[in-house]
Amino acid sequence: YGNFAENGCIVKTAGVDDSILKFTGPAKVYESQDDAVEAILGGKVVAGDVVVIRYEGPKGGPGMQEMLYPTSFLKSMG
Repeated sequence: YGNFAENGCIVKTAGVDDSILKFTGPAKVYESQDDAVEAILGGKVVAGDVVVIRYEGPKGGPGMQEMLYPTSFLKSMG
């Protein structure tokens, strides 16, 4: 659980279709963006998985990364 979304998560909603704002699936948790990208490219993330990248966000700092690599690779998988 996130510290401010105990029963769910926070999602950047820009470009997210309303039909998928509620989603349930197994969580794949990674310690960094690099770890997540390695798993995505290595086929360890499949359709239906929820990717969680720890230590990011306003308190994960410094700053908030865009997470362009993981999202781009996931998008290219279809």
